[in-house]
Amino acid sequence: MQLLGNKTYLVLNTANQVWSEYTLIFDIYLPSLPSMNSPSNNEARLTLLTLNTESEIYITHDGHICVSGGHQSSSTVKVEEYIRLFISVQQKSIQIYVNGSLEINASITNDQFSTKSKRMDLFRETDPIKNTTGDDQLRIQCQSITFWNKSTDTLSPSVVQLIKSTEHSLDKLVTIPFSILSTSLLGIGYKEESIKFVMEQFNTTNIHFIDTVLREQHQQIENAFLQNEEKKKKNVITRLNSYDEHGTLTMLMKVNDEVKATPSTDILSEIENVDDGTSVEKEWFRKAIYHIGIHDTFLDWVQDRSKNHGSKIEDSRYKLVNLTKVDSGETTIGDEPRKKLNESLHYVHRQIPRKAYIQSRKSCEYGLITINARYAILNMLKVWCQEEHSSLFPLHKFGDETFIVTLLRLMDYHYTCRRTHAGKTTNWMTLLTMSILKAELKALLKSTTNDPITEAILNTKAPLLYQLQKHVVEESIRFLAEPNLIDANNYDDETVDERMLVKQSNSDFLLKIINIFLELFTDSEMKKYDVDQMIRLLFPTVSIKILFDLFMLLPSHRSKIFILKIFTTLIQASENFKLHADILNFVLQLFIELITNKACSSTLALKNFRNATMGLAFAVFERQKELILGLDECPLEARNMWLLIDVINIITSQEKRSEWPEQFLTQSVSLLGEKFLLTKDMVATIQTLFDTNANEQLMKFLNLNINLDWNPLPHESLSEFIETLPSEPVPDSAKYNSYTCLCDIPSVHIQTRAKLLYLFNTFLSTVLPMIDLGLPSDNNNIACRIRAARNYILFTTKYQLFDDSLSKTVDGSGSSQDIRFDTVTSTIGEHPHDTMFYQAYAQAYANACQTFRKSTNDRVWSATFVGMHSTDAGGPYRDSLTRICADICSTRLPLFIICPNGRTNSGSNRDRWIPNVFPPNRPIPDEFKNQYRFVGQLMGMAIRTKNLLDIRFPTLLWKQLLYQTVTIEDIEAIDMQSFTIINQMEENIKQVQCLDDSEDGDFLFSSIMSELTFDVVSSAGQTYELIPGGFHTPITAANFEDYCMRYRQYRVNEFHRQIDFIRQGLYSIVPSCYLTLFTTTELEEAVCGKGYIDIDMLKRHTSYNNDSETTPYIERFWTVLRDMFSEEQKKLFLIFVWGRNTLPNRDDDFPTSFSITRLDAAGNVDETLPKSHTCYFTLDLPPYSTKEIMYERLNYAITYCSSIDTDGTLN
Repeated sequence: MQLLGNKTYLVLNTANQVWSEYTLIFDIYLPSLPSMNSPSNNEARLTLLTLNTESEIYITHDGHICVSGGHQSSSTVKVEEYIRLFISVQQKSIQIYVNGSLEINASITNDQFSTKSKRMDLFRETDPIKNTTGDDQLRIQCQSITFWNKSTDTLSPSVVQLIKSTEHSLDKLVTIPFSILSTSLLGIGYKEESIKFVMEQFNTTNIHFIDTVLREQHQQIENAFLQNEEKKKKNVITRLNSYDEHGTLTMLMKVNDEVKATPSTDILSEIENVDDGTSVEKEWFRKAIYHIGIHDTFLDWVQDRSKNHGSKIEDSRYKLVNLTKVDSGETTIGDEPRKKLNESLHYVHRQIPRKAYIQSRKSCEYGLITINARYAILNMLKVWCQEEHSSLFPLHKFGDETFIVTLLRLMDYHYTCRRTHAGKTTNWMTLLTMSILKAELKALLKSTTNDPITEAILNTKAPLLYQLQKHVVEESIRFLAEPNLIDANNYDDETVDERMLVKQSNSDFLLKIINIFLELFTDSEMKKYDVDQMIRLLFPTVSIKILFDLFMLLPSHRSKIFILKIFTTLIQASENFKLHADILNFVLQLFIELITNKACSSTLALKNFRNATMGLAFAVFERQKELILGLDECPLEARNMWLLIDVINIITSQEKRSEWPEQFLTQSVSLLGEKFLLTKDMVATIQTLFDTNANEQLMKFLNLNINLDWNPLPHESLSEFIETLPSEPVPDSAKYNSYTCLCDIPSVHIQTRAKLLYLFNTFLSTVLPMIDLGLPSDNNNIACRIRAARNYILFTTKYQLFDDSLSKTVDGSGSSQDIRFDTVTSTIGEHPHDTMFYQAYAQAYANACQTFRKSTNDRVWSATFVGMHSTDAGGPYRDSLTRICADICSTRLPLFIICPNGRTNSGSNRDRWIPNVFPPNRPIPDEFKNQYRFVGQLMGMAIRTKNLLDIRFPTLLWKQLLYQTVTIEDIEAIDMQSFTIINQMEENIKQVQCLDDSEDGDFLFSSIMSELTFDVVSSAGQTYELIPGGFHTPITAANFEDYCMRYRQYRVNEFHRQIDFIRQGLYSIVPSCYLTLFTTTELEEAVCGKGYIDIDMLKRHTSYNNDSETTPYIERFWTVLRDMFSEEQKKLFLIFVWGRNTLPNRDDDFPTSFSITRLDAAGNVDETLPKSHTCYFTLDLPPYSTKEIMYERLNYAITYCSSIDTDGTLN
């Protein structure tokens, strides 16, 4: 279209709608830049878009694009050639691209460019003076105009590619979605596959033409489609055939001999001879993609191409738990549950004919029947999942295995898209499938060895496993044959009827089934079975190749990372599992490319993908160390990461290995200097002297003497400190008198060990920036290894990283809240709701995720004590925290109980409180869940603000907060009798089994186990069933091993759910990334402070008004506090003077100094009581004449005068 002169223009009608956002694409040709007939051309313009005088886009006389409001492009447009302009308008911003280059990205006033007049004028010159093109002159030539009433501020890679040149067709952007296009055709009765076939063959979207072709050539189309589909599938199967070592394809796909005989060498030769323009250095990538249907370059392929790729990905270093989503039932793969409930049909029957009313009523009744029937089935399946299968109705009564797969699809669709209750968060599809497959797999593993698994065996012993494996292979081959099907549905289309939708291929459901296989493989109950046999059943060789091809095709990084996780898990689980040579080569080349190519780490999504690839590569290197040594192009960063993992394996090994890598020790000089030279002989000598306890004490010694600001490493002060350590060849009991394990080790070896740990930490600091510690351990093998070495990482190293993450996540809103506490009710009330804890929880929990993220020494609320005359300048706030802690570790709340050792007054840790116990087969009530989370949020607040908590929890709780595994020893530490009986039972059984065959072993067994059943006594004293019907299931010789396994499993996981809720609360306040590097002791100290009151540290932070440390009554005060007060009295003293019963962990954390002021009395000073100001950490102390009187008066005050009130009448 050519527009001549300055009076011609186009009108774009917006269909009687106001568009507040829209997109325009112009393919235009400018013969010349605009000009005027006046001497000055500065105001000459060529208008592109006009809404009103305040909303215009135009080209200036010098070729710049301008937007009303003073926004101008940096470069100029070209003349005498076609250019593609991409204009994206949002309510508050506008972006303009020229040939794919972003020229304008500007903020605009609200709805400045909205089409209020319901039209827009294109190329209209409202002021003919500013464009004087003659009527017979070409002003602008337009080849294409594309528009739609949507916009986005983030363009996908495919769109960016399309707008780079006018040569690229824009049909894909405006093509009607298949779901809309096909609705009427599907209603006629045409198959979806046939419709797509015609659209592809004839390159058309014309509904009438498609209908004509399908009607007139129905049989030919059907045959051609089937032949084409079979041909594609045959090609895929041919490719997979060489990977099918165990005949899986033959068994599941009924592959005929003709397909099996097709040689794969022809395929390889085709790849060798093909030239698709890919650069030579990406030959490995070209070979991998050739037959899969990928035509992208490597940089395009490596991008996240999913539909939600533009969604913001949080930096894992600063990521906080969103408590609104923790119960959403998210799985490893697949998106969050998508609520796409169709809106209800509202109608008034008086306004429609009776016939239509009856029809609508029938539809509603049918819908209600469907809903009720579905919930009835779900409830039946719920029972089937939770009870002993042998006592229930046979599952096949629902239908055959094919129907069960369809039922699972419906259940997954219901859970993902059609749940009507927000609280229905249990994915029954996953639970049901896991329950059935676990029973089937156990039966298979017990009855088969290494013999081939035949179709008959699978159908007999594991029919559902067989059908799901068949479904996975068939659907995968369909995706590999038709890659466009991957993005075709996946529950995203609301216009498609669910009965048709669940019949479509669905990559999300496919990955969920594979994820169930992975969960089954890693399930704790399956650990006793042969790993290689399980891999052969769940992940046969050809499935690995299929997964790799899907990895190449799937658009989202999330799906790709999931498949990488499968490979990593299998490699780590079995020494016999190996990736095929071509897959392994691709993974290694991808690993190198992702590390060396900076474009592959430009976004957080790419960094996550890189980390997952690195995890798989390092898992391979652990099995085959020669691979990384043989990779000449492997960058130094990757070699250093591998070297770090090798060192961590040595330093954390229980065996006293001495073969430290030479390339690690040689870095001692380059990183630390000549004085820190370490040789293999030096390291070999000290390796035999340091066990776990000695290493732990040395790290404690170093951390106590190293300042937190000695960072980054290497640091001059730290180097000087280690240099000055004793270096004599004899032990130095004076230097290390507090460390029993170090007293007998020659000093020179302690110094050498300190140098080695210093080198390890310095080397770790150089590698850490490349590692994402924010990923869970199961998704990041490298991060898991580094966390395993947490006991050997200096606190200054981890604290610096953690402190940075705290500062980045501080709530900057300055918001706080007033909390009203009824201290009288909290003292005399008997209900949990009366406690100070619950009063705080009820008022603060809703906004705690924000208000608790404060800085050091900030207060997260202002405390008002009802009926008391206090003003909160800090004292009441600290006092409220102290009272809350007292409630947490008490029987006034149903959250925690004293540990069994404390109840029986035996063993260690008698003062420790453990989470209360809930029935294992029932959910914990939501109110208790949130209260546990609030406890975790209080912990996070304590870490951030340094207002420490006086709570006494055992090691097992702190371990689980750090994602460490709870062990039997941890349980025995709080319940010394927990495993005594079961250990004695096992010992007795061993003796029975050693008896001569003539003895009746079963009779002796039953006599030992008489009246014992499958139950367990919890830490709270209740008895629970270990299996459904466990109270009535006697222990026999046949099931004794299973009983022991379930007993230990229950005890180890008894508090798992409760602590998980505490952890959610903790990590909603502080990021988990670097906190998980802390040891359990370091975490406990960060929350609770030291386990004792450090009087010397308090003394260092004390000031005296008009007195000094040597004043006699001051000396008597310190003698009483240090030597005469018990630990409990010292805590009471702190509460009296400061409102809290803990001191900061270190000198730098003191927010203010303790102040002692002489209190002179009118009468006898020895009869006067001391006075405190908790807000200001001040003690008014009478100068008592003796230390005994000082003790009595202080003890009285701290015992009976702890309440905060400003009435001033006590004295």
